[in-house]
Amino acid sequence: MVGRRPEEFSPDARARMLARHPRLGFGARFLACFEDQARRKPDSAAAASVRNDVAGRIAANPLEGRPPA
Repeated sequence: MVGRRPEEFSPDARARMLARHPRLGFGARFLACFEDQARRKPDSAAAASVRNDVAGRIAANPLEGRPPA
């Protein structure tokens, strides 16, 4: 979700993966679900993730919204 350890895959492997399985805004939609649950259940794990900047981590994912380096 947040793109941990992308260096474990070569740029070519990441490009092939994204070509075959494009994210198509998955991070933004996933975040919207987390934020919705956080509003409804302020004591949930989703709410804790929102408070701990899951949005920033998703946005920083090297695969989210741009081609791999």
